[in-house]
Amino acid sequence: MSFICRLFGLLTVLALSLTAVASAPAEAPTTEFANRIFTASGPGTMTLTLRNASNLDATQVQVIRTGIETQLRNLGVKFADAGQTQVRVTLSRNMRGSVWIAEVTQGATLKVVMLSVPNNGPGEVATHGQMSLRKQLLFSADEPILDVLRVNLPKILIALAPTEVIVFLPNGNGWTQQQKVPITREAVMPRDPRGHLVAATDHFFDLYLPGTVCSSGAVLPLTLSCHDADDLWPLGGQNAFFNSSRNYFTGLLRPGFAKPVSPFYSAASVAIADRNLWIFAGIDGQVRWTDGGAEQFLAATSEWGSDIASLHSGCGTGTQVIAAAIGDDSDEDSLRAFEILNQQASAVSTPLTFAGAVTSLWAQAGEANVTATIHTTKGSYEAYAIDLSCN
Repeated sequence: MSFICRLFGLLTVLALSLTAVASAPAEAPTTEFANRIFTASGPGTMTLTLRNASNLDATQVQVIRTGIETQLRNLGVKFADAGQTQVRVTLSRNMRGSVWIAEVTQGATLKVVMLSVPNNGPGEVATHGQMSLRKQLLFSADEPILDVLRVNLPKILIALAPTEVIVFLPNGNGWTQQQKVPITREAVMPRDPRGHLVAATDHFFDLYLPGTVCSSGAVLPLTLSCHDADDLWPLGGQNAFFNSSRNYFTGLLRPGFAKPVSPFYSAASVAIADRNLWIFAGIDGQVRWTDGGAEQFLAATSEWGSDIASLHSGCGTGTQVIAAAIGDDSDEDSLRAFEILNQQASAVSTPLTFAGAVTSLWAQAGEANVTATIHTTKGSYEAYAIDLSCN
């Protein structure tokens, strides 16, 4: 039977049993489509097949499939070769855009789900970058800022400088500096210092500097307890040894992988289907990935700089990698969002530019944004919260 005949048959079934949806919803189409499939299928195990009868290329189709599967897993569906529910998805196209059809079969029962996606749906997102990175200025400072952490209870903002911690309190429109706490340390700071703030459960935070670790108190005014040590820095699922005489991680990780990884400046983790992919910006300028085995080069990353971080936005496939552009402290730097498909990076946003150089980019566990610090062309430093709009 031809696809056209099959489509007319499906539309007939749909007219008898379901109300067709004429326009795309406000949320990500893959999320909405998966929600509708789940409404028709309910929980349990599922076998999903996908047929591309449109002009989308393989990468765009993979973006759509991954987005659908991710949301179905979020709803509790488990995928199996012989699931209780059989779902056949067909991606087609009409004059206005894409038409997605899902045949949901359980025993002798067939239900049909349709979604019309106007032009620039998620397939085009992967190619044309229709997500948007947004920046919110947190504060400006004359001294270098290595990392920033927002604490919710009480609501405070913590900034890490090479020699001190700065506490800000909300003022209605932003943040007002409240306190400076010196960092007591004996270790020699490298020429290009780096540092990281990590939220804690029984106190505000822990901070990591080359050769030094500090823990904060649990009440204000803030206190610090520091000691010189080469403790592992938490990176959100892995813990990494930092080369305290340089400005990068050695590649030694805990719990680590079956194979070692190369020295790196920064790392990001991305959940893809049932596996967790780790991506490393190496000190040799190469970007590599591993899911537990030997490292492999990540394609389409020649323009990435040394700072990357994971952003759990819920857009597209759910998690994006935010990467700084390769640069040389020029008048303008930028960040861009990427999704990882078929072992290569695909841009999903246009560049977000800054008047200065990106000096750090960090993610915090459970947060839907990352923090970036900028050394501006005027010589000052700015801290930003960066998030992503699905559009």
